[in-house]
Amino acid sequence: MIDDLDFLSFIKQMLEERIKRQEALIDAEKLGFYDKQLNYELTKELHTYQKWLDDVNGYIINKTVFGGGNIR
Repeated sequence: MIDDLDFLSFIKQMLEERIKRQEALIDAEKLGFYDKQLNYELTKELHTYQKWLDDVNGYIINKTVFGGGNIR
């Protein structure tokens, strides 16, 4: 399943949406009430999502270049 580029594209899209929601949540938290610890936790989670997205993007690129596309 990890070799299926359609599945990887779906995971990529989910991560991109989650990153947007997390960024909006951080912005709202900063506007409404600023809690240093909460901001740290939200930002830490955002960075985790961004790292996962980078990993998926890298895998998709490598799979496309070296793996020949969809393998089912």
